[in-house]
Amino acid sequence: MMAIAASMLLAVSPGVALAQDATSIVAFDPVSGLPVLPDLAYRADTASIALIVLLAGGLGLLGFAVREAIRYKHILPVTIVLGSVMLVVPEVYVDVLGGIYWPWAPGHVAFTIMGRPMTWFTVTVWFSAGSIGCLGSYALFLRNVSTKVLWIALGVNALLNVAMEEVLLNIPGLYMYYGRQPLVLLTKLPFWWVGVNGGGMFAASALLYRYRAHLRGVRALAPFAVIPTVYLAMFGFVAMPATIVVNGRFSWAVTQTGGLVTLVLCTVGAMLVMHLVLQRNPFDPSGHSPAPTGTTSRP
Repeated sequence: MMAIAASMLLAVSPGVALAQDATSIVAFDPVSGLPVLPDLAYRADTASIALIVLLAGGLGLLGFAVREAIRYKHILPVTIVLGSVMLVVPEVYVDVLGGIYWPWAPGHVAFTIMGRPMTWFTVTVWFSAGSIGCLGSYALFLRNVSTKVLWIALGVNALLNVAMEEVLLNIPGLYMYYGRQPLVLLTKLPFWWVGVNGGGMFAASALLYRYRAHLRGVRALAPFAVIPTVYLAMFGFVAMPATIVVNGRFSWAVTQTGGLVTLVLCTVGAMLVMHLVLQRNPFDPSGHSPAPTGTTSRP
């Protein structure tokens, strides 16, 4: 589906803008000392096609969540998918620090925070991508798969993130990364973001799984608050090295090092989540989690 959508979008796109990375000549604001926002025009035609594709993907995942809810007799999978949409709120914060710009146009804005308008396209990005990361992790936790499978799943999620973003970033008028971005290894995606996105959703899902026995009734709405806040907390834990170099005038080597340190911290963060939240040894590939709090047996 993504390949078909990409073909349609590229067919109506006259050109592709260049990404900003550690080798780019980046303009800095003389007052704030930060990179100047890029001059990227919003393309309503391409954004509308992408929105429809992403919305369809999110609805498909919602259908899977309903099946999981029936199977495990718990509404939490459904509220996790719906709560993933709330990731569009911390998106504003990480955009400012991490150098992401979403163009916009009147009539297409869902909300504005900190002077950054978020469009409905951005909302559907998180409805789809957020559901993959959050519900995918939660479904594995429910099945109490081995630690080895969890590490593999984090890798697969990273590959999906790369594939999805490299397609979207090469379609003009959707969004772009700006500033002195490290680790732009393919065309436009700074790879340090892959660890940040996956780690935040993994941590949020792990916390919800750990206390799922308590999240019934109105408390099943917890994902609407837990997912965005935990994602932003993980961003704070791992992203400082990368965000410093993104917004600075450092050498190529220092810039790349900032991105690499963030990826190392992402790995450490995943280990801490496995150990502290999932109560398993991240170095034991055959390990499993004990029964969630409030239960006496495995799910």
